[in-house]
Amino acid sequence: MKKQWTAVACVLAMSLYIAPAAADEYSNAYDCGIEALSGGAESALSAMVSCIGNSYDPSPLEEKAYADAERDFKSGAIAQAGQCPFEFGIWIAGGSRADNFEEGAQLIDSLSEAASLLGSGRDVFLYDINGNKISATVANPWFVRQGDDVVLTDEARRNCRGK
Repeated sequence: MKKQWTAVACVLAMSLYIAPAAADEYSNAYDCGIEALSGGAESALSAMVSCIGNSYDPSPLEEKAYADAERDFKSGAIAQAGQCPFEFGIWIAGGSRADNFEEGAQLIDSLSEAASLLGSGRDVFLYDINGNKISATVANPWFVRQGDDVVLTDEARRNCRGK
């Protein structure tokens, strides 16, 4: 299972490294779709209309994000309120002494590990069980700076126990 997550993390890392705007486009559309469906939208189409209206035509990537949001919402595969959506994270190592000469995408198994990497100034990407990027607005309340270190907040310890 760990090899499978490592492969998924590598693919996600490369897609984020190559096209971060596309990853954000998908992530933002997915998050808005989940929010619209939670608020009473009946389908991916009505979620899309709720999120973007007539302001522009959605890209194929956004259409896929809304369809994925509908699928996950209807199957119950999304984290419910009060649950921790974190499943895994990745960061890109540059092969330097600071990285212990690690290179490329590195898998993060816990929020404590993510906090440690954030404290050292690394860019960390967090994902849910469906492989969707967790937005900064969701993840920011999990971390707090104490001196030179970044540590988990009480909320993160309480809601993300064991992660």
